[in-house]
Amino acid sequence: MAGTYIKYEKPRNAKKVLDDITDRIVLNDLDLFFINKVFKVVREWDGKPINKRIISKLEKDPQLAGWNVVYNTNYGMFHIDIFNYSHKFSALICYNNNPVIDFEAVFEHNRCHTLNEGRNGQLEQGKKKVNELTQRWNAAIAELKAINEEAEKYELGYVFEIGRDK
Repeated sequence: MAGTYIKYEKPRNAKKVLDDITDRIVLNDLDLFFINKVFKVVREWDGKPINKRIISKLEKDPQLAGWNVVYNTNYGMFHIDIFNYSHKFSALICYNNNPVIDFEAVFEHNRCHTLNEGRNGQLEQGKKKVNELTQRWNAAIAELKAINEEAEKYELGYVFEIGRDK
């Protein structure tokens, strides 16, 4: 079926896009909060073997009330997971073959969470462009659908299929 991707692409709603950005900012802030809590506790165990007291200390933190804090040991890695019914956060702590905590390694492995602060600034700036970008996106999709429909009249739809690189 030629042009399938174009046919099923939907226009964007600027308000929904703005709501999605706001939700992403909130989740980024939450993950930044969690990683800073993990860093604070893990720093105390630098050079020591991983143990359940790390989890206990996080569980006792009043700011984490209502959140589950557990170890997760999948694929040869120790993670600390913090989660509830609506969100899950995971931080890599160490590997099974070396269960000693190295704070610098923990920091490096979880750098993605620390970058959220900068991402949120970019997202806030991007909000100013959402109306313009949404209009442009919707116009582009409408034009692509029109091209695809015309091409299909001549059995050329496969030539103008999104994802086709030939």
